Amino acid sequence: MASRSYKSNNTVQCSASTKRHSEESLERPSKKSRTSPSSPSDSCSLKTWPTSCAGSVSSRLWTDTGESTNSSKRKSTADETEEGPRKRSRVTPILAEYHSETFCGSSHNEDAQPSSDLEDHDVPLLSPLLKAIKDAYEEKYVEQELLGRGGFGAVFAGYRRRDNLPVAIKHIHLIAAKIIKVPWGSGKREVPLEVALLQQAKPLESGPSAVVGLLNWYIVGQELILVLERPVPCMELCDYFETGQRPMLEHEVKIIGKQLVDAFIEIHSRGVFHRDIKMENILIETGSDVPRVRIIDFGCGTFVTEEGYTSGPGTPMYQSPEWITNRGYKAEPATVWQLGVLLYTMVHGDFPFNYPDKKVFGNLYVSKNLSNNCQNFLQSCLLMTPEDRATLEALKNHPWLV
Repeated sequence: MASRSYKSNNTVQCSASTKRHSEESLERPSKKSRTSPSSPSDSCSLKTWPTSCAGSVSSRLWTDTGESTNSSKRKSTADETEEGPRKRSRVTPILAEYHSETFCGSSHNEDAQPSSDLEDHDVPLLSPLLKAIKDAYEEKYVEQELLGRGGFGAVFAGYRRRDNLPVAIKHIHLIAAKIIKVPWGSGKREVPLEVALLQQAKPLESGPSAVVGLLNWYIVGQELILVLERPVPCMELCDYFETGQRPMLEHEVKIIGKQLVDAFIEIHSRGVFHRDIKMENILIETGSDVPRVRIIDFGCGTFVTEEGYTSGPGTPMYQSPEWITNRGYKAEPATVWQLGVLLYTMVHGDFPFNYPDKKVFGNLYVSKNLSNNCQNFLQSCLLMTPEDRATLEALKNHPWLV
């Protein structure tokens, strides 16, 4: 399949995304702004590259050239439940050189940067310590054009000075970043949850990973700054979907679907629950004939537990029926449901359920133009009862993907 390139002035919008009743608020170049919830803790409202939870923002995509790198995995465990109260800016500012210390079991990679372009930017005059952090960041990175803006922050393109590596620099108001404690040396340290999830989701050894890696992070005043890989060339799956044939051809969706199932098996095996699978949170690298899937925006995520969850699971159009009926869900069935909604939309050109009550009381329509294996795959993902849904391993071994 021929690769497709993204242009920064692309004004195409994903039709499926414009139909969804989302809680996002983000202004992107040549994109309409979206509404967001009044409370940052309600559910996913912003976009890290695409949409994410409170505290995340979305960056548009990237076209410059360069190579991506992979950071080392850091094992982290929270001593609080994901339902715990959101903590405010109690985090101790961390100097850049501290980032080479042991973090959750392995050494931290490098990289970060603050911005003066955020609306309602409330960073106070910097103390010498905070100025040192900011200066250390600016010695390493150059911040460039705005990629996306949301109610709690913004994402900028940039590059690392020493080797011109493309990066995405994500600025988040610290008040919107959930803070947890993780093992650090002989004790524990408070870190943003999104940082802990990104570290834990990465492979133990360097190598290819579906997760877009965190290179470094900083806290400056009231800002959390994340420096992340910026794969190039690539585009959001939403735009990839729009720039080609719609609905997408089944064999194209199968290529992406297989990678997605493998990616989320890998992510779950590391104890991370993304919770907001959708087109805007998936990048497609387009530098070769076979598109490569990359997962972004863990701002809505949490850790995998055997117990259920009772806080909002991502974007409304992708929420599973058990959340609608019982205000509760479990990690794997919810992930399988969201994957089913995503892949269904790609092969049909529209969401399986346009209104929440149809997820519970409506009937699932699956096109007879699809192969029998594809129809069965989608139906096994979108069963109303979570216990009846296929597992991720069952999807991996399903005849449609084998």
